[in-house]
Amino acid sequence: YVPGDQTPFRLYSRFCAFGMSPTEIRARIAAARPDAVGLQCQFTPYADDALQVAALVKSIDRRIPVIAGGAHASCQPERMLCDANIDYILIGEGEQTLPLLLNSLEQGITCPEIEGLACRHSNGVRVIPRTRFIEDLDLLPLPARELLDLDAYTIGGQRYTMLLTSRGCPQGCTY
Repeated sequence: YVPGDQTPFRLYSRFCAFGMSPTEIRARIAAARPDAVGLQCQFTPYADDALQVAALVKSIDRRIPVIAGGAHASCQPERMLCDANIDYILIGEGEQTLPLLLNSLEQGITCPEIEGLACRHSNGVRVIPRTRFIEDLDLLPLPARELLDLDAYTIGGQRYTMLLTSRGCPQGCTY
């Protein structure tokens, strides 16, 4: 962010990018030839990074569905869908919504009516709010960290990764 920034975004002026470069990310996506790509857009200051990856996906193949989730995407689904490189937004918990969306896409349904999903529709953007939440989070499987190439995520030569250990905001934010 711009030096001397007086907005709340100034708090994020010294963040560190880690992992692969955009060129490496593009090469990995091209090599994987995915059926769909999911992006986490957890925090507003990092929304542009998620949109950059979405643009990389679409530069490879415009037909690859790009699905965004996370707190920022959940709070701003219409705004995120203004970017032509984002096709779907998972609102709130995505563990149950994502499989339903992928099944619908396999069946050729491009804007299914699924709770917790936002997508472009012939009449504009369709947002179906989430009204139910997963009651017992312990029933969800643990992250498959063994599938990560931890050497691809380093800061100062040290392996680095994150784990979110809660849902929502402890301050009562809307997401």
